[in-house]
Amino acid sequence: MRIGKLYEWVVSLSPYIELFIRRVYWQFPTLLKKIGQGSTSPYIPANNLHVNFNDLLGFLKSEGIKNGSLLVVHSSMEPLRCTGLTSNQIIDELIKLVGSGGTIAMPVIRRYKGEPSYKDILNANIDNLVCEYNVKKSLIISGFIPYSLMCRQDSAVSLFPLNPLCAIGPLANEMMKYNIDGENPSPHGKNSSWRFCYDHNAIIVGLGVEFPHRLTMMHVFEESEPWPISADKWFRKRIFKIVNDTFYQEKEILERRPKWGMLHYAEITFRKDLLSSGVLHEKEIGGINVSVIKSSELCEFLKFKRLKHSTYPYYLCK
Repeated sequence: MRIGKLYEWVVSLSPYIELFIRRVYWQFPTLLKKIGQGSTSPYIPANNLHVNFNDLLGFLKSEGIKNGSLLVVHSSMEPLRCTGLTSNQIIDELIKLVGSGGTIAMPVIRRYKGEPSYKDILNANIDNLVCEYNVKKSLIISGFIPYSLMCRQDSAVSLFPLNPLCAIGPLANEMMKYNIDGENPSPHGKNSSWRFCYDHNAIIVGLGVEFPHRLTMMHVFEESEPWPISADKWFRKRIFKIVNDTFYQEKEILERRPKWGMLHYAEITFRKDLLSSGVLHEKEIGGINVSVIKSSELCEFLKFKRLKHSTYPYYLCK
């Protein structure tokens, strides 16, 4: 049994086991990263087999994706290389899938100069850090397919610097319209592009990635619905200089404090529950994991789970 599979089996026994391991990891991240080297994703195709992208599209169609759908797509190019398609060809196929009435959105998450490294992020003080978000030029860390989408002339990109979305289609510009409006907006709050996608019945798609590791939509319900943890404890403030062509604005925004995702988030338990409830539909096609979640079903699932555990899927929260 590979390290990754063994870990998943152990932590799936209880969310508190996962949180214990997370706490140990963040005490010794460099050491444990070395121990875990060689553990690879189970969804990278083996033996360089060719996979027909139409097979992936067939599964998406069977899940109700059709002309006019709004998709939020999370992807990884590496496992998709065996389809023989370029990133732009994959985008073209997704656009054909939803037709002229549909919209494709993808996260174009950035990395900013001066931000602490991942191993230091838990305890780093960023009170005096001011980052520049150049909408067209700031480094994208969420993959080559979203980057290719952003490079298209008719795409729209959010002005919000944390977890921004890029989109193409009839809803794209409206999706980005109010993202930085108001005092201290948050990445997934009421004016966010993420909330817009939820309000317009978006279908969340994973291509070559595994949910809920990239299930950003879950944060909508922490930031725009009633939440038992007070805002001053859940968020910290960040200052960004936002630059886009002739647009410039310095904006104070809110960001979820790193400790909640690093020390309190039971991701494997969440995944197990999504699968057992039928909210997460996934299929392995030629070694590529293809996943579908309807945002409306995700919302109802989270509301139900939080009747019993008010901060689900975060545990040990005071």
